[in-house]
Parts: sequence; C-alpha cells; structure tokens
Amino acid sequence: VDLEFTVRLNSPGVRDGCLTLEVDDGEATTLGRLRPGPNAWKVPVRIVKPRLWWPAGQGAPELYEVRLRWADGSGIAEYPSRRIGLRTLELVREKDRTPGGKPGESFLFRVNGRAVFMKGADWIPPDAYEDRATIPIVRHLLDSMVEANMNAVRVWGGGRYERDEFYDLCDEMGLMVW
Repeated sequence: VDLEFTVRLNSPGVRDGCLTLEVDDGEATTLGRLRPGPNAWKVPVRIVKPRLWWPAGQGAPELYEVRLRWADGSGIAEYPSRRIGLRTLELVREKDRTPGGKPGESFLFRVNGRAVFMKGADWIPPDAYEDRATIPIVRHLLDSMVEANMNAVRVWGGGRYERDEFYDLCDEMGLMVW
C-alpha cells in the first residue's frame, strides 16, 4: 500500500531539520526547512505487506500506529501518535431484479473486496452532560454493541459531534461508523 501523508507544522522562524514519519511497517525521513508560519510536506510511505482492518465479525480490526518527529539543532519534537486502519470500502449500487422480477438496484457494502452485511444501531449521546459520558462509559456501550454481533454504528445527527476517542474506539473494535 502506498500512503501519502500531509504534514503541517508551524514555525516561529527559519529552521533546518529532519522530519521523520513512522508507520509500524514503514518509515519516511526527509530533510526540510521550516519557514516562519505554516509549513506543509507531502510524505509518501510504502507498506509492503499491509495488515487490513476488518469490521467486527469479519476479521481483526488491524491498526497501524503513525508517529511524527521533527529534529533540528534545538532538539527533537515528537507529536502525539495516531492509529489508522487500512481497508477498502465500497458502496455497491448495481442494477438487478427483485425476487418478483421487477427492476431494482442493489445496496450493499464491500469491505476489502468482501460483501459485508451491516448490523448496527443508532448512537445518541449517552448523557445530556458531555463530561458525564466518560470514555469508560462509551467503551462499555460500544463493547456491548460488538457483543451483540453488531459491526456498525450510525451517529445520530440530532446530537453533538463525538470526541475523537469515540471514533478511535470504533476503529479499535471494528465498528464501521455511518
């Protein structure tokens, strides 16, 4: 798999250094010059034998850790890591016939080339007060979905945007988010 990351760094002044982006099975290092203000680099990384992310019940939800580091004469800056999954996901809409013979159209999802039946529920905020919906509570609720053989969650549009940790937990547990 060939990945391309866009790295954005802000700098108070001109600095020459080395940018390193690591993904579990690959690494890219580039020499660069930071100019005052916002800077951006496109960093390619190749993973030779990718481990694919699968929805719950279909296989392991494999995740890669992505780490970023900038080093120059003043020291090394390490940035918070992120986890990503590698997969293909297609919504398949093809002309077909209904069991009664009438013209119709398919509606299915294909993950990594395999048709997957989505089984899930609607997610509404677990508490009206966001600070009471702690990560352990969210984890318990998402775990309950996986234990009930679900592989998808639809985030209710009438609530609020969930924190990044919610989506990270979904990735970890193999829950597709709609």
